[in-house]
Amino acid sequence: MKLNKKILLVGCGNMGNQLLEKWSNEYDVSVIEEDAQVIKRLKKKKINILNVQKRNDKNFLYIVLCTKPDDFKNSIEKFKQYIQNGQRIISVMAGLNIKYIKRLINCNVNIIRMMPNLYCGLGLGICGVFCEKPIEKKKINSLLHNLGHVIWLNKESDIDFITAFFGGAPAYFFLFLETLKKILERKKITPSLENILILKLLSATSEYLKINKSSFDKLISKVASKGGTTEEALKFLNAENKFYNLFEQAIDLAKDKSKILGSKYTKN
Repeated sequence: MKLNKKILLVGCGNMGNQLLEKWSNEYDVSVIEEDAQVIKRLKKKKINILNVQKRNDKNFLYIVLCTKPDDFKNSIEKFKQYIQNGQRIISVMAGLNIKYIKRLINCNVNIIRMMPNLYCGLGLGICGVFCEKPIEKKKINSLLHNLGHVIWLNKESDIDFITAFFGGAPAYFFLFLETLKKILERKKITPSLENILILKLLSATSEYLKINKSSFDKLISKVASKGGTTEEALKFLNAENKFYNLFEQAIDLAKDKSKILGSKYTKN
């Protein structure tokens, strides 16, 4: 049974669709979207798509901004008619800070910034959240509980790290798996089975971690026996912390990019 709470989702791309997957079963969700292919997909699911040219009397508890930062300015006119005094607006846009969003909307609104990741559609995501008013936490938690784990941030600037680390984490894992696959392909030992075998490794690793609650260091030692082949590979990866340093530098670059994107839009 759906709760008597209305949500307006502005934009339904990759992340917007993940949120819709979880919320549409529990809340009354309407969508503003322009992409014809996306609209076609939403209509098949019987999602309510608002006609921005037509005046509507809907009152939304939350307006959730899932547009690209580049499209934000143009999207304001499309949802402005739904903004009420004290409206709660959740921004999933990377880089755009609360001050900037408020300035462009130019209304008395309460902005909550949220950065979920790809797994929210499965209810297994990690969401970094920041809002100016602590009183909102209980209400926001009730909305986000089925997306996964919620991390409440003390500073808005922490969103940049959350974006780089948890937001990007699925892609980093996929890159690692793709690297393993390419090595198998190059060795030509298992033609056409690379994907299946890599996914079996991933599935088995996940199941093993559920059973074995040891630290990652202890789990590594169970595979890398002293003087063995795996230890030799790990020595290379860990020499002068190069694997750690490489990954940390990559995260820092992603975090800096988030800041750059923010300054690009907010400096004017």
